[in-house]
Amino acid sequence: MKTLKIPVLNHLSGCVQYYNVNFKRVDETSFTTLSPNPTTDTILIPNLTAGDYDIQISRLCCNGSISAPLNISYTIT
Repeated sequence: MKTLKIPVLNHLSGCVQYYNVNFKRVDETSFTTLSPNPTTDTILIPNLTAGDYDIQISRLCCNGSISAPLNISYTIT
């Protein structure tokens, strides 16, 4: 099992309250949610096995807005 580390930048000097993180293997039908994810400089997605993954990351900001998700495809070897 591996942990995927995704670096993030908290824009506007700490405005991000938390990150919504959803991920799944491409051969699965539903996402697993890691939310709320703390506003550190790295998002950790643990316990991944080898395969291709779809990842969605959005942020909740201090003004209450939620960003459109950033979609990432990643392969764990």
